Order: sequence, then C-alpha cells, then structure tokens
Amino acid sequence: MAFRLLITGANGFLGRGLIEAARTCNISVTAIILPGTDASGMDGIDVQPIEIIDSPEFRSLLNGQDAVIHLAGNMSGSRSQRYIAANVETVRELVDALREVNRPPRLIHVSSVAVPGPMADAQNGSLKRPPDEDSSCHPVSLYGRTKLAGESLALSGLPDLPVTVVRLPSAYGPGDSCFFDLFRMAKFGIFPKLCTRKKRFNLVFRDDFAAMMLAILEGPRISGVLNVGDPAIHTDEDLAQALGKAAGKTLRQVFLPRGVVAILGRVARAWEAVTGRPMLMSPGKVEEMSHSDWLQSFNRFQKLFPGIILTPLETGIAHTWRWYHDHDWL
Repeated sequence: MAFRLLITGANGFLGRGLIEAARTCNISVTAIILPGTDASGMDGIDVQPIEIIDSPEFRSLLNGQDAVIHLAGNMSGSRSQRYIAANVETVRELVDALREVNRPPRLIHVSSVAVPGPMADAQNGSLKRPPDEDSSCHPVSLYGRTKLAGESLALSGLPDLPVTVVRLPSAYGPGDSCFFDLFRMAKFGIFPKLCTRKKRFNLVFRDDFAAMMLAILEGPRISGVLNVGDPAIHTDEDLAQALGKAAGKTLRQVFLPRGVVAILGRVARAWEAVTGRPMLMSPGKVEEMSHSDWLQSFNRFQKLFPGIILTPLETGIAHTWRWYHDHDWL
C-alpha cells in the first residue's frame, strides 16, 4: 500500500519540489492549496483547493493519511492579521482537526530560523556557536513571533502524537519568488547588500529540502524541534560570486544602509494599505536584515540522517538560474 501524505501550502515552491520527490517514492500525495491559486504542473496529484480554517472538507481529508507536512504560512506584508491567520490560526485548526481523527497521521510542521532569531541576539551577543534546537528563542520580527506561536501550538496541542517541528534557514530553488529579485538584479550586474555590510547565513536548496523531508518520513518518529538545512556557512560575497558566475559577469555590490532600506519597508507597507497586496519587503523584514548572523546548528539532523548529499551553492544557483531562464522569468 502506498504511503499517504497530505501537504498544506503544496503549490509553493517548496511544496512543488516535495511533490516531485514524492512521485518517485510510491507516496500518494493530497495537495492542499488556497482556492483560486495556481495548480499548474500538478497533474496526477489529488489537488484540493480548500481553506483550512473552519473547513469540514479539510478535516475529512485527514482521515486515512499517514502523515501531514504543514507548509502553509505567510512571510509577506505588514498586517498582523495576515500573519496571525496564516501562521497561528491555521496551526490551531490543524491541531484541533487532528485530535478528532481516530487514527491521526503524524504531523511535521515546517517552521523557520526566524523563530530562534539572529545568532548574535541569542545570548546577548555572547554566543560563539550557532544555536541548536535547545537554545532560547528571540525572534525579531512579526513573522518570527507568529511562527514561534505556531510551533508552540503544534508541540503542545498533540501530547499523544509525535510532532516534528522542522526549522529551516532561507530556502531557494526553482520557482522561488523570494530570491528571484537577486537573480533579476544579477542579470544587470548588480548585487545588493542591505542594512549590514557583512552577513553570515545558512541556506537550503529546494531539492535538498525534499530529500531531507523524505528521510524524516522514512525514519524514526521524532518529537520536538529539528533544525533542517545545509550546515555550510555562506556570506554575501559567496552568494554574489555564485550569482555572477550563473549570469556570466562580475557583479557590482551596492550597499544600502538600514535607513534607506527602512524607507523601502515603509513604502511597501503603504502599498499594501492602498492595494491590499502584500510585499516581501516590510518593516519586519528590514529588522531581520539588520542583523548579520543567521546561523543554525544541524548536528542533530546529521547524526540522525547521515549520508544525505547536499547541493553546493554554486550548483544550486546555476540550476535555479536555468529554471528562471527556461520559464521566462529572466
């Protein structure tokens, strides 16, 4: 019998990558997407365009599933209601629904490095090593605070069910709209450095994320938080070099200080207020970009799941560049 997996937020770029990987592993996928959103390229998948909150249809779909990977969430805009609805209330609804299932599927809740916060803040600037899963959390943005609240609901709401909270670093890959602006600017020979002149961060390539999630599904049931990502530490210079090689040119690095970027954040907030359309740039995103070190320890994951081959940054950027080009994004 095929393994049955339900994915929320399945038409995001991480969800699409996960679906592609699941096709090769005899996994039967039910894809939950918001009504009216793009379901192209998901042929052969059971796509369900339904809401999660106050949805009897969603609750009925949980019956018979072996696992749920909760990807749905919001990281754009400035309105607190949007973040609370997507990052907190949907988790509350999911937890309540799982309590009513006779044989509840295991829950894997996908969260973010925004929850522990930037490394320098984790212990008043004294932390010498990247924080692990047991480190205290100091989110600096509305996104991080609402994701933390969602984590707490997932972990405390199902005491009799193993719940795995997966904390990801920034993710990139084919179909990603968040990193796309960097690729578009690289096409014109520019790499922006925002708020701080030096940054250190981890990344995870979309296909590596999918491989890691499949390993978690196939492995022992883990309860609690698990940092999942590539332990390689990157800088803006590394990213600029990889983008430049993909673009076939040396990129000119342009620094915009926090004050200038903060103005862009306020403009984005005003745009959202007028049009109702959220943008990735926001005052909260400015606050996140104003910190230089966004690192995590992945030691626990590496011990549990050794042997996963990760994609080098230069290879992942080149692959993503080709996807953007082939799909007329660039």
